[in-house]
Amino acid sequence: MNRECLVGRSKCYLRLQNTDEALKDAEAALQIEKNSHQAIFQKAEALFCRGDYEHALVYYSRGAKLRKDLDCFRLGIQKSQDAITAAVGANGNASKLTPTKDADCRVRIKKGKQKKTHR
Repeated sequence: MNRECLVGRSKCYLRLQNTDEALKDAEAALQIEKNSHQAIFQKAEALFCRGDYEHALVYYSRGAKLRKDLDCFRLGIQKSQDAITAAVGANGNASKLTPTKDADCRVRIKKGKQKKTHR
């Protein structure tokens, strides 16, 4: 299978909330072309949707270095940093973060009965 097909299928898996398969296809695409910005972005998105914000940040940053002209990496860096900060807590108190089942993988922060959604 070629890189474009694997990236496309990874996108489909993410829309179906199948993050494990999305990640596998993104990784397979990177095996074919390690500097593919599309595959790097898909891997970052799959990691973010799984709740692996630190590793997602690594891949968003890697993509941003390759393609400084693409806003998707800058936005990915920002949402990963926001999720990490929310998980750690601004004052050092950990919050409970849970990825939603939305296709855009928003993060919900639960503190007591409050819920905030970050994009």
